[in-house]
Amino acid sequence: MPRTDSPIYLDSAATTRVAPEVCAAMLAQLDGTAGFANPCSGQHEPGLRAADTVERARADVAAELHCAAAEIIFTGSATESINLRIVCRRAVRRA
Repeated sequence: MPRTDSPIYLDSAATTRVAPEVCAAMLAQLDGTAGFANPCSGQHEPGLRAADTVERARADVAAELHCAAAEIIFTGSATESINLRIVCRRAVRRA
């Protein structure tokens, strides 16, 4: 195998490179270019637009995973995701 000067990064489970199109979409939200509002604030137009953006993203992810949009839950961190999984699993076991 030929040697290369470029390192091979093996810990991508913790820090996976973001796809360019995802990065562009996120930057438009984060820098306010696409609007800036809390998607949970549905009492005003900016909040409604933000909520629509989240729901379109949810539908896009669901289409890629071949599942229902209602099955997609966005979390703020890996820890939050893991905790949600644990809570859901406990609820299933009790049912």
